[in-house]
Amino acid sequence: MTKQVKHNKEAFDYILGAEDGQITITKYLNEKYWNEDFNEYFTKTEVIARSSDPAFLSYAYEAMENDGIIDTIYTSSSMDYSKEYGFTENNTANDLWDRAMDIYRTRQFNERSFA
Repeated sequence: MTKQVKHNKEAFDYILGAEDGQITITKYLNEKYWNEDFNEYFTKTEVIARSSDPAFLSYAYEAMENDGIIDTIYTSSSMDYSKEYGFTENNTANDLWDRAMDIYRTRQFNERSFA
């Protein structure tokens, strides 16, 4: 899912990952660090949200969008192979994210419809 937001604030790339039965939203920072094991630079990251509650994830996404800080959202392979990361089945993390986005879109629709 890609979302472009035009604001005066700096935009960031994010990655969704599955971890311990939860979805983790991680932000890529504009800093690099040297990794001795791989002998190359890696981009620093910061976890900004972690939850298994689709409503919480929908509000986290909404806050990111309202602040104009979303550039691109990527998903890691852990979302597809979520059984290895604490979910009951593979792809369950994707299903959780889809439910969060359904909640978000429903809330957006209702706010526009009754405004």
